[in-house]
Amino acid sequence: MLKSKGTRVLCIAWIIFLVVVLNVLPAVRSMGVESNTIYYASNMEITIEKKVYASSWNASKTIEVDFTIKDPLYSVSVTAPFEWEILANYGRWQVTRVKYMLYVNGELSRVIIEDLVGTSFNAIGTYENKPLNGSLLKVGANKFTLKIDVVSTCDDFCQSSFKLIIRNLRVQNHVLDLDMDGIWDNVDVLPINNTIFTALFSALSTPIIGYLGSILERKFRKNEEN
Repeated sequence: MLKSKGTRVLCIAWIIFLVVVLNVLPAVRSMGVESNTIYYASNMEITIEKKVYASSWNASKTIEVDFTIKDPLYSVSVTAPFEWEILANYGRWQVTRVKYMLYVNGELSRVIIEDLVGTSFNAIGTYENKPLNGSLLKVGANKFTLKIDVVSTCDDFCQSSFKLIIRNLRVQNHVLDLDMDGIWDNVDVLPINNTIFTALFSALSTPIIGYLGSILERKFRKNEEN
């Protein structure tokens, strides 16, 4: 128990100091952080179109997006979402494989494969949320590349009409809050939850501060008496 008013004030001041340094100031800095930076492809709609009379055919397209990472890599997650639409009509039963290859700085990060079997298709979808390989990223300038390969085969010559539309390709740089304390990791002074750490550290350190305060207070009293 704290025996004097001076010691109690010292302990309260210590707790306030911890709260301000470990919670309030980082929270204020976090308010000014842009949590989601988006870099769009130069064309918001990219089309791969093929009209042929053949037993097999292929087509490809490459799209690049430059983006920048300003924060430490541990504090960010980067995704590259896009929407797609496929319109196809074939004269015969046909197997079409659409392969999306996602590169970061020239290195393969992810491969997505869609296999279409039949004579006609009208489908739409979205690819998003799965982060790019963080080991391929770097602080500063980066390049994302989406390479699309389409290969279609049939057991005989036939008329084929195929269109793939890619829309809204973008690179999204998300700032993280892994410890879920409401403070973005790029301005967080602790690698763990600040609120929990402050409470635990205050509980452990306050008695020590109180003890040191009482020692100092006794010394001051002795000096005054002398």
